[in-house]
Amino acid sequence: MSVKTTALSVAFLLIVFVLTGCWDLKEPNELSFVLGSGWDLTSDKQFKLSVQIPVVRSSSPEQGGADSSKPPFTVVSSTGTNITNAAMHIQEQLSRKLFAGHRVALFISEAVARQGFMKWLDELIRNPDSNTRVYIFIVKGSTAEQFLKSEYAMERFSTTFANRTSRIVGFTEKLFDLEKEKNNPSKCFVLPVVSVHASGKNSQMAIEEAAIFDKDYKMVDFLKGEDALLTLWMRGKISHLLLTQRVSSENRTVSLDLQQLKHNLRFSKNGDRIRMNIKLDGTGFIRENNTNLYLLSPAVKENVAKEMSKNTEKEVIRVIRSIQKQYKTDLFGFGNEIAWKHPDQWKHLREHWSDTFSKMDVFVEVKLTIKGVGQVGSGPKG
Repeated sequence: MSVKTTALSVAFLLIVFVLTGCWDLKEPNELSFVLGSGWDLTSDKQFKLSVQIPVVRSSSPEQGGADSSKPPFTVVSSTGTNITNAAMHIQEQLSRKLFAGHRVALFISEAVARQGFMKWLDELIRNPDSNTRVYIFIVKGSTAEQFLKSEYAMERFSTTFANRTSRIVGFTEKLFDLEKEKNNPSKCFVLPVVSVHASGKNSQMAIEEAAIFDKDYKMVDFLKGEDALLTLWMRGKISHLLLTQRVSSENRTVSLDLQQLKHNLRFSKNGDRIRMNIKLDGTGFIRENNTNLYLLSPAVKENVAKEMSKNTEKEVIRVIRSIQKQYKTDLFGFGNEIAWKHPDQWKHLREHWSDTFSKMDVFVEVKLTIKGVGQVGSGPKG
C-alpha cells in the first residue's frame, strides 16, 4: 500500500470519527429537570410560572451527608408576559439549563382557571421539549406555587402524589386529551381537582372533586363527591366506581364495586322538542353487605341490583337537572353526540346550544349487574 493511500485512509477514518460524534448531547448534570409546573396570577393579575425541580444531594460522609431536613426538590418562580418570558426569568436564577421533557404534571390555580388558560397551552404544544402526556390539575385551597412546595409523607414530591392518586381514583386528564376536548362541538369539559387543606411539611391533599369549564373555556364551579363521579361516568371518563346505598326496608347499606362501566347516548327529536336518552351499564361485585339479605340467592341478588339501579337513576337525573338549571353547561357531551351523528340538526342547534341544553328533555336508564358477592354469603344478623 502506498504512502498516499495510507494517508487518505487515515484522513477518512478521522473524518468518520468526527462526523459521527454526538454534538447535541445534553449531559444530565447540566440540566434542571422540570417535574411539575404551576400557573398562578399575582395580586396585580400578572402571570406567574413556577417549576418543581428534583435536587440530588450527596450522601457521602466526606461531604457531610444528605440533609434530611431539606426537601428533595426546589421550586423556582417568576412572573412574565407569557410562559416563555417567565421561563426565561426562571432560567436566570438557575445554574443548569431548564429541561421540560420529563415534566409529568401541570397545576393551574383556581384564579387562572376562572380567567381562562387556553392561550397558555400554546407553548406546551409548540415546544419540542414539552411532554404532551403531562397530567393537568386544578388546584383548590392553595396557589399552584404553594402546592409544588408542599411535602407529602408518602411521596417525595407533591407532583407524584397528584399523578398516582388520580390514577387510583380513575380520573385523569392529559394535555393531549384536553386539546381534543376544546375542539369538540360542545366545548365544555371537566378537569380533576387537587385540594390542599394544609401546606408545608404537614400537607393534607385529596383528589375528590372535578372542575367545570364552560364553552368559553373558563371554570365556573366545582363538582363534589358522587356528583362528580356520576358526571364522569356519563362522559365516559372513568372505568370503575364504588357505590354505597341504603337498600331494602332495613335501611342498611350495601357497597357495590363497579369495574365495568359503559355509557350510551341517543338523540331524538319530536317537533320542537329534543330529547337525549342516556343508558348507563355497570357490572361489579359486592364489596360490603350490612343488611340481613342473603345475597347468595339469585332472586335476592337481582332485587338488590334493581333497587340500586333505580336509586342511581334518581341520582343521575338529579345531577343532570342541577347542571342544566344552575350552569347551562353541557358537561355530558350531548352536543358532541348530536354534531357527530346528526350534523344537519346540529347546524340549527349550535348557535343557542347553552339555552337549548338547559331546557332539553333527558331520560336515564341505569342497569347494574352484580357479578359476585364475595367470599362470605350472609350479612349481619343483628
